[in-house]
Formats: sequence, C-alpha cells, structure tokens
Amino acid sequence: MVTHEAQVMDEDIERVRAITNPVAQCVAGLLDFFMIYHRDPKWGFAGAPLHDPCTIAWLLAPERFHGVECRVDIETGGTHTCGMTVVDRYGLTGKPANALLLFGLDRPGFIDLLVTRLRAFD
Repeated sequence: MVTHEAQVMDEDIERVRAITNPVAQCVAGLLDFFMIYHRDPKWGFAGAPLHDPCTIAWLLAPERFHGVECRVDIETGGTHTCGMTVVDRYGLTGKPANALLLFGLDRPGFIDLLVTRLRAFD
C-alpha cells in the first residue's frame, strides 16, 4: 500500500517541530501521537504511515508517486464479495482502465513537501 511507504520517522517529526508556527507545532504533536500508536510491534512499522496526507500530496506533486492505470470496480452482486473493490491490475477482463492505482512514492520528497507546506504558515 502506497500510504505505508509514506511513513514519518522521528527525524522527520523533528524537522516539523523546528518550524515555529502554531500549525507546524500542532502537526508535530499529532505526529508524536501517531508514532506512539504505530510503534506497537503488531503493526510492523518503522515510523507512522500518513494515509490522508498522501491524497493532498498526490494532488500537489503527482510526480512523487508511481503507479499504473488499471480497471477498478466495486462488486455489487456477489453473495460473499458484495462491496469488495476489485482491481484488474493485469488487464485480464479486457475492460478499459478507469483508475490510477498507486504503488509507491518518493518518501524523502513526500516529507520535503510536507515540511515546505508547513513552513508556508510562517
């Protein structure tokens, strides 16, 4: 999952904390909380994945992400799969692509974008 690559690490939080505006200070506090939660060994993360900020980052800098055009449908008729998202990554159905499925991102670039945008509140 692309958002699992968008992990903030301790050193990234310190970069945010070094920005003195109130917005960045609030974000640093939220990131501290996320780190506490995601440090639980059951999750297996080195940092805290930032799911929602990925959406905005993709809108601002899509070049920092990589993915593939593919077909995505929601199953509405299946007894056991009703509501399931079905991705035809390999074009097996022959249906035209209708979505961009993201597989990865430039994590340092993602963090740089986050820090840059937070500095804009100075």
